[in-house]
Amino acid sequence: MNTVLQSKTRPSLISFIDKNPAKEHRQKALKALAQLVPAVERREMAEKFPDIVDYYSESEKLKFRLLQVGPADLRVKDVLRLRAEGVAEGTLVSKVKATAAAYKDFSFAEIKALKSLGLTELLINAMIDTNTEFEKQAKLAKANEEMMAQIKKLMEQSRGSVSAEQIRANPNTPVECIKQKAALKACESTSGLLKIGCEATARSNFECNF
Repeated sequence: MNTVLQSKTRPSLISFIDKNPAKEHRQKALKALAQLVPAVERREMAEKFPDIVDYYSESEKLKFRLLQVGPADLRVKDVLRLRAEGVAEGTLVSKVKATAAAYKDFSFAEIKALKSLGLTELLINAMIDTNTEFEKQAKLAKANEEMMAQIKKLMEQSRGSVSAEQIRANPNTPVECIKQKAALKACESTSGLLKIGCEATARSNFECNF
């Protein structure tokens, strides 16, 4: 190991890292290698050895983190590659929006870094807008999930509230109608969208045409 570090040649360090996964020696070799990689090759080296980024400057670390942002196959680095390959900016904007996936609500410092990487303002805005819509839908989904859990609990409580005595006391009323009435009664403890959803669920769960 000491011989490799003393030689400080890129090929020997790369070969050593490839063949020696032990963390302590690997980190020393990566640190030495980071000092030898020219700027134009630093992104390529980070693709080969992701943990070498720990030994890059803070601004470089930020850029490499940003390159990984986005859904598989359309991360920031993929968008930059596709743009370099000649894919039109408008097409990439449409594809980013079509993912309906999470990107990031980039800070101003991150936007500046993205621009230095070559990402245009239109593409950055598309990513921010897509991320905003994703977070909005995620919140709605969570709210709906919580609402449905509450409705399910109310339906279970209403089933438990219908006793054999109530059924015997209303011999001419179908059992499903008695259960629906109990469920609708339980829905009275709610309000707004939850109440609307609860009442609709009560009517669909307990069919009553009486």
